[in-house]
Amino acid sequence: LKDADGTALAAQGDLTTHTGAIEAVIGSFRGHWPDLELQAIGHRVVHGGAGRSQPAVVDDSLLVPGEGEILADLIVAAHADAKRKLDEANGALMREAAGPMAGMNIPGMPKLF
Repeated sequence: LKDADGTALAAQGDLTTHTGAIEAVIGSFRGHWPDLELQAIGHRVVHGGAGRSQPAVVDDSLLVPGEGEILADLIVAAHADAKRKLDEANGALMREAAGPMAGMNIPGMPKLF
């Protein structure tokens, strides 16, 4: 595990499963940056061994049995959290843009915030 500058970061945990690897990466982030609020996590397999030198679609053939549901759950949870944060940010921007008219419930106007 390396940061953007190529400096090695210690990853502790079970790196032999997807779940263990994700937990190790998040733990390493929190160890180096305790105040970091994760907004999203992206994962790209750069090299998967001699049998995988080209990009591949992640499907059941690439996963350990049972790990697909965990990955799917993580993707759904990340999407829901990102949408919630986007909705909060959008609401704040709309309230700021509306100024004193925010929350006036003007007849015929859609309730945007």
